[in-house]
Amino acid sequence: MHVPEPMIPSGESPPLEPAPPAAFADPIEEADFRATQQLLLSPAPSRKKATLLLISLAAFAVFWLVQGSGSLADLAILVGVLIVHELGHAAGMRAFGYQDVRVFFIPLFGAAAAGRPRGVSRGKQAIVLLLGPLPGIIAGCVLARVDGPPWLHTTAILLLYVNALNLLPVEPLDGGQLFQVLAFSRNRHLELVFRGVTAAVVVVASLYFRFWVLAAVGYLLLVGLPHTARLLAGAAKLRPLGWPDDPAALDEAQQRTLFRAAWDSLPDNWRARWRGKARAQADMMEQMLTRATERPPSVLASLGVFALWLAGAALVVSGSIAAVNSPPHWRHHDNPAAAFSIDLPGPVQAHAESRTGPGGADGIATATWHGARYDVLWFVVASSTDWLQATRRRMVGREDLVRDAMLPDDEYLLRDPSGKNLHTKLVSGNNGFGYILIVTPADAPYARRVLNSFEAHANPRP
Repeated sequence: MHVPEPMIPSGESPPLEPAPPAAFADPIEEADFRATQQLLLSPAPSRKKATLLLISLAAFAVFWLVQGSGSLADLAILVGVLIVHELGHAAGMRAFGYQDVRVFFIPLFGAAAAGRPRGVSRGKQAIVLLLGPLPGIIAGCVLARVDGPPWLHTTAILLLYVNALNLLPVEPLDGGQLFQVLAFSRNRHLELVFRGVTAAVVVVASLYFRFWVLAAVGYLLLVGLPHTARLLAGAAKLRPLGWPDDPAALDEAQQRTLFRAAWDSLPDNWRARWRGKARAQADMMEQMLTRATERPPSVLASLGVFALWLAGAALVVSGSIAAVNSPPHWRHHDNPAAAFSIDLPGPVQAHAESRTGPGGADGIATATWHGARYDVLWFVVASSTDWLQATRRRMVGREDLVRDAMLPDDEYLLRDPSGKNLHTKLVSGNNGFGYILIVTPADAPYARRVLNSFEAHANPRP
């Protein structure tokens, strides 16, 4: 079928197509723009996310074990706590429409969840930031009130500690990003001051506590402040144009303007290094577009999110108090070889010592709970009676003895070099052993129960 051409009135020119945006004069710059444009409009999703998670987890575990930071059980608990935290972020990201969501570990630091928040409001981004620490804090508060095995108490403490740390209003932690979204993003100069102050705090605190990785992060934030200032200034110039927040909704002329604005935000000595790096350029363009088009949450929404942050902080305090005051998991420690038994409030470590060991003892059993230490030292003696009398004389002659008439016979208070009092009890076993029980500090909450539960057996058993 033949379709006739439209009739054009005489004397009129045919309509012309709009002229395409002019290409950049520099062919290298034009090639950069074309490569960057493709990545900006169709970013390649991260591949093998499960592989990334497993490899980063393996690296995290190796660094943990090489550093000697704790046992395998402690590592397993920490990994579980971090996974719960990051899955909270990831669940919120997926619920609010983030793109390319992934979770991975960072050796020597922790873990992270990442995604592209294209078109996601700042209020929803703030909620995503809270969905990491809040579930862990709630779980920690619950577990802190459960009377269970020691690993359960350790899990509660780590859930509270790790997530409370993330609530701090310091970048790059969740709390710092949250305050940046709610308050400081409303004014770029205020935001730069906030970033600079918190980065300096991170560096100083990390150096004091010798947390070198976090100190390096704070240093990078500080040295990146000038670039951040230029990026925010460029975004401020684009904001009046009223562009959409989705790069795919920009026409090519707008994309070229965005490309040029992003390049203008780079210092001269960076530009040569950024040539040909389309991925980095696309990320920079997306950051500038995001900052040029974002709208801070309303005052009411900001107050609501801030109330959730305050609730999280209050739960941390409540859970910490519960964890400190939680009852111990008592263990009845029976030592057949040293012929005694005792109740101790926590895991017991018992081992033989040489005569040159602590106090010249032949063995020691130790338990710790909430900073208090409970020790049983034993000595192989020819006569328990002679050993007890000689030890009494040495006790009375000590300069660090603290007189306390309220104590039963054979119980003493001693002052250690740090000024703390130790509660010491002598026991004659009449079985070839003499025993010294020590509680540090003397006013530890379970001292009396531990001392009263000690029982010397008639004879050692193999």
